[in-house]
Amino acid sequence: ALFAQIAVLGLPALVNSCIEPLLSSAETACAAKIGTLYLAALAPSTSLFAFAAEMCFSMSVVVTTAIAKVSARQSSSRARGGSSAKAGASEHSSGSGNEQDATVRGRGGSGRMVGEAEHTGRHAGEYTDIAQPAEGKTANIHTRQNAAAIVDSQWSTAASSATHSQSCAADEDELPRTITAAVTASFLSGAVLAGVLVALAGPLLRLMNVPSEVAPLVRLYVGVRALGLPFFAASNAAEGVFVGQRDGVTPMVAWTFTGAATLAMLLAAAHPSALGLGLPGAAAAIALGQVVTAAAFARGLIKRGWLLWPAPAPDARIAGRRPLAAAVAAAVATGVAVCRQAADVLVQTRMSNEISWLFLGAFSRMGTYAAITASASALGVIPGATHKVALETFWLFYTFTEPVFTSCNALLPRELAAGRFKSARRLRNALVALAMVLGAVLAVAGAGVTSLAVYSDDPLVTAALAKLVIPVGVTLGLAATAYGVEGTIIGAGEVGYLGRTHLRDFFVVLVLLKAHETVPAFGAGGLAGIWWVLALFQGLRCIQHWLHLAVKRPFHARVSSGSAA
Repeated sequence: ALFAQIAVLGLPALVNSCIEPLLSSAETACAAKIGTLYLAALAPSTSLFAFAAEMCFSMSVVVTTAIAKVSARQSSSRARGGSSAKAGASEHSSGSGNEQDATVRGRGGSGRMVGEAEHTGRHAGEYTDIAQPAEGKTANIHTRQNAAAIVDSQWSTAASSATHSQSCAADEDELPRTITAAVTASFLSGAVLAGVLVALAGPLLRLMNVPSEVAPLVRLYVGVRALGLPFFAASNAAEGVFVGQRDGVTPMVAWTFTGAATLAMLLAAAHPSALGLGLPGAAAAIALGQVVTAAAFARGLIKRGWLLWPAPAPDARIAGRRPLAAAVAAAVATGVAVCRQAADVLVQTRMSNEISWLFLGAFSRMGTYAAITASASALGVIPGATHKVALETFWLFYTFTEPVFTSCNALLPRELAAGRFKSARRLRNALVALAMVLGAVLAVAGAGVTSLAVYSDDPLVTAALAKLVIPVGVTLGLAATAYGVEGTIIGAGEVGYLGRTHLRDFFVVLVLLKAHETVPAFGAGGLAGIWWVLALFQGLRCIQHWLHLAVKRPFHARVSSGSAA
């Protein structure tokens, strides 16, 4: 059953996650064909966009968890609604029987039929007791009291049904409001991130030791590729929506078809034997592909009615303007209303808090990889190019951990929201064990591919890669295990812990890199020593996460309340 659930959710997520590494691999191969200098220059810019992609992916993680929780609440609400409806129908049937029984009893004690007396009285506009003996009057009074009680009961049932209908309607609105807020916030976050990268591209690339000969070209690359970041962020949020609804096929289809189109455009634009536009051509192809992917996801969300755009408040000033000005003003008003709704939903659902912590964690973790890349680039062109090839291998195999991570985000919150804590613990243990096995397999595979030097035919790069076989394998195995454990921690809602931990580890890595720079023999020296620092970072992640789970026991916290399975 576990493997079936992972296959349904995780395997499509694996396909989705492979798109970016495959595009990056094709870009790396094209850069290697242009020259080793360009391959070395591409490493820092790739690290910047890997950092940006991780920030966008954080939105997908939060959205997956939030949508899974909303779906679980809606399922519980529907179940309670069905039980209430059955109880109301039973009560109404019982009340009708009591009414008939009371009428029969009332008529039985009188020489005249109470029903006839009531019928006569209603024609006169009031109830009448004329020419009835005392017991008949009493019977009639009891009959009217029973009838009034039944009417009250029926009104109460109707009011309860109306309240339940309103509650169900509110529950049904919660999902599209949450989805709209998540997609809107992701798009805006991507736009802000793109602006920051463009504004700081020069200082960042200098800090990461980009060769001065190609620095202007790399800055152009960053500026062009940044145009697609808002759409890429929105696509990641949309993917989280579908995965949170246990639909992994729809995002897989979107990523696969648009990714194939992007790959074709990239090869045509960047390869020297095609258009030969180089790195800027590759950046333009990737950005255009991200726009197309966002359009495909938007079409799927609109088709399912999952986007709920609020109508702006009527403004008499807009109506009096020219058609074009009125259209622009209306669009701006709608955008403001959407942003306000998104902000309200993010605060109400506490998604803003989780996004903040995941952003901090992503910033710190990807900052670590950027610092590693900067240290490698500082060693020279050949070490920089070698590091780019090794890092490409690392990211390509690292994506194979995505099924376990995504399954943790989509399945564990549902179990915890439903109060099935024992089931959640069993699921967590199985997913962590699977992550450890997968890490061992990926370590062997990554070491083997590193030894082949598949991205470059430069003999100096090939010789340098031979020294990285073991550290790359160890780093990959530890990273895969840590990523799986982090998925269970996020599934338990412990995102604050991850943010704080990654921030602390970032400074630890900076200290280790400084030690490596000061003492050449530290960590075996050279590029291999830098990769051993990266391996130590991954091992530190594993140790800290295991200690956190052992001490805090997030999957046991509410067992004593009696809600555990």
